[in-house]
Amino acid sequence: MASSSDSPGPHPRRRWPSVLLLLGSLAWIGLVAGTAVGAAWFVPEGSGLAGPAIALGFGVLGVGIGLVLGAVLGWKAPHGLLRAAAAVGVVLALLAAGLVAWRIVADRAERLAKAGMDVPLPPPAGFRIESRVSELDEMRRYRELTVDADAWTATWVAAGPESATCTARLIPDEAHALLRKRAELRQALDRFTSRCSPAGGSTTHFYALRESAPGQPSWEVAADFQCLQENSDLSDLHRILGRIPIDAVSHGRAECES
Repeated sequence: MASSSDSPGPHPRRRWPSVLLLLGSLAWIGLVAGTAVGAAWFVPEGSGLAGPAIALGFGVLGVGIGLVLGAVLGWKAPHGLLRAAAAVGVVLALLAAGLVAWRIVADRAERLAKAGMDVPLPPPAGFRIESRVSELDEMRRYRELTVDADAWTATWVAAGPESATCTARLIPDEAHALLRKRAELRQALDRFTSRCSPAGGSTTHFYALRESAPGQPSWEVAADFQCLQENSDLSDLHRILGRIPIDAVSHGRAECES
């Protein structure tokens, strides 16, 4: 007959699931909190690409603090307190994940608004603008550029030594500016085409409007520096087109390949 001392005793409660949950939660909370504190208080203005690295460094420090705290609780805390701490840590970690997701969405909306991309583009307009700028223009922004007003995209050959070909979707401000300039140039067409026909190979700028709808006036004009100075309509078109590659690259909208 088995004695009472041979009967199995109560099973010890396992601590490792709670310890793992607590360590993971505190590490994530430390990463989020440390990165936020670093970005808010320790990243100087104008730090550029170094800013995210500085903020992430504080995030790594936060991970270390979280792991140390979790290890101490996992080692010293009673089982009941450990389970409660793990549950609270999981809840706080989920809240931190929600805040990170919200911040990502808000930053994206802010970037789109800053770039003027938070409103819809106008409908397809059925025309194409072409431009070429000679290397004699030391301030040229491109060698060749084409705007497709059906897709509202711009494609250009960069003016740099690599001559990369880039494509970007226009923003609404650019599209509306081209629509207004197209209408204005229709009214001034006879005026600037009669005065912009340089002879002797002195052409530095070429512009063309290709209308796809029948009966719409297409035109092309060759110009020199004097023509641009004397014709505000054409110089405005020159300015609008010249800004497209600069803004597209600075906003991160351009896709380029050599």
